[in-house]
Amino acid sequence: VRVGFASWWLQMTEMDIDYTIQDLQFTETGLVVEGMTQDQIQTLFSQTFLDYFKNNEKYVSSQVASYVKGIANDIMKGKNLKQLLEWLNNVIHGNILPS
Repeated sequence: VRVGFASWWLQMTEMDIDYTIQDLQFTETGLVVEGMTQDQIQTLFSQTFLDYFKNNEKYVSSQVASYVKGIANDIMKGKNLKQLLEWLNNVIHGNILPS
């Protein structure tokens, strides 16, 4: 994670995410997709998505990092360092949940 200042407040400028995924479990009830059997739906969500995540790690990581960076910057926008540290302390101690 890299941070910098934008208009007097701290903003995340770069974030790298790396992951390893070995298995993906999917449970559904009542999902009907025209032209697909329940086994095909199960395979789509369990195996096809797993293969996608494994084969596209760089792309998926960049998309997740971009999303997280946007949320983090929304939270940090307009807060000074003291306010950010107070907010982080509250999150760590369970006083507030990140929104």
